[in-house]
Amino acid sequence: MDWWFRRKRLNPVSYLSISIGTGLETKAKHVPEDRIVSLRPADGVVRLAEILEQTNSELVHLCWHGIAPDSDEWFWEAMGVFELFPDTIMVGGTLHNKEDVLGGPRFFGFGDGIGCPDLGRKLYDPGYFATMWKARSVSAVSSGHCVIKTSFLKDVLNDLILEQVPLALLGPWLGGLAREKGKRVVFSPFMSATANTIPEDSANLENQAHFLSRFWHLMPDERLFSLKLSLTASSAYTPVSNYSERMQHLE
Repeated sequence: MDWWFRRKRLNPVSYLSISIGTGLETKAKHVPEDRIVSLRPADGVVRLAEILEQTNSELVHLCWHGIAPDSDEWFWEAMGVFELFPDTIMVGGTLHNKEDVLGGPRFFGFGDGIGCPDLGRKLYDPGYFATMWKARSVSAVSSGHCVIKTSFLKDVLNDLILEQVPLALLGPWLGGLAREKGKRVVFSPFMSATANTIPEDSANLENQAHFLSRFWHLMPDERLFSLKLSLTASSAYTPVSNYSERMQHLE
């Protein structure tokens, strides 16, 4: 990597960690148990709202069962990003199975509509222009392991409840709402975690179609993903010959 603004481990802000799953799995390592509240996926955003009503924490950490942060650096990294870029409302990183990338930076209009062009990449591969090893703004990140500003999450809860957003697609929905409100989502390689699966993979076609219809006006993301690159997963980061060829993917 070229650089890393690493935050000193001093003066931490308050945070609440929400563990999402059935409640039967082992708690994730590198997450203090006294900060954890459990949330079942079936209870959805309504239960999430109830949890948030009872906290004054500045940040909320989401971590799905079966996903474990690679180290305790995640909290300090997220806090540093929020301080460096105050318009940031969410920070996430690489989810992997120790060999391959299962989730990472997501972009509106790519793949299934909010896909990750680095899906399946080897963990040791720095990627296109070494971007897998660099923190940067993206359209969205997975809710599998992420940190969110509590104030923003509370601000959009009514929208999430009204739209009946499943927790599995919370990451993409927060990315879309952040863009509409002029806020930033950041991917950081120092927020990495091991996983067998990621929550977005469990979303059904109806929920995916709902997301696409709601945020179609944001696609494709030409601000954060070059308009000269393909939008199809099979040819990620491959140059396209003309703009119309690229846009055929969205038709």
